[in-house]
Amino acid sequence: MKKLAVIVCCIAASVGMKAQDFNPNQAYIILSANGLALDNQGSMSAESGIFLSHYDDSKASQAWQLMKAEEGYYNIVSVATGMGVDNGGGSNEQPIIQWSYDRYNANQQWAIERIDGDTYTITCHATGMRLGYRDAAQFGEPLYQLKANSTQRQQWTIRKSSAKIKPIITKTSSDKDWENQNIIGINKEPYRSTFMPYANVAEMRAEEAFSRPLLFC
Repeated sequence: MKKLAVIVCCIAASVGMKAQDFNPNQAYIILSANGLALDNQGSMSAESGIFLSHYDDSKASQAWQLMKAEEGYYNIVSVATGMGVDNGGGSNEQPIIQWSYDRYNANQQWAIERIDGDTYTITCHATGMRLGYRDAAQFGEPLYQLKANSTQRQQWTIRKSSAKIKPIITKTSSDKDWENQNIIGINKEPYRSTFMPYANVAEMRAEEAFSRPLLFC
C-alpha cells in the first residue's frame, strides 16, 4: 500500500508539473535566472524584438498575459501592445519577435512547463524549441528560440505583475459614415470603365484625344 501511495503521489506531482492554470485577466512578469525581465521596450511595431531588461513592475512593456490557446499551450500576449510572442516563423535558432496576436498560430503557442516552484520552461509548439538567450543574461540581450537543453538560459520565473490590464475594445458599429466599413460611397455615379473602346487602330488614331491626350486627362 505504501508503494502504491508513493506511485500515486509521484504521478500526481508529474501531472501538476505540466498542467498550469494562469489567469488570463492577470498580468505576469517573466524573469530570467538572474532576475532580468522579458521586455518589448514599448515598441508598437510588429517584428520588433523582445529583450532582457532590468525588472520594473511598473512598466507595462514587461507585463504579459498568458492566454490559453490549444490544449496544453498558451499565447504570451503583451499588455502594452496586444501583440503575441512569436518565434519569427522559422525552424532555426533565431530571435523571437512580437506579432499580431493569433490564438491559432502555432508560432505563438507555447508550452509552459513547471520545473520547480515558480520556475518554468517555455517551448514553442511549432518547432519544439525553447525560449532562451544565447549568452550570459545581460541587459538588452535579445530573446531567441533555441534547441532545448537543461541550462538556466532556458529557465524562467513567472510571477504576478501589478500592471493593470486595459482591454482593447474593437468597435463593431458606428454612427459615423467614415467609420463604417460597409459604406464605400455616397452619391457616387455608377461604376464605368475609364478605357475608350475602338473598333480598330485607325479609329483610335482619328480620335482627337489620341494626338493631344493631356488635354483630355
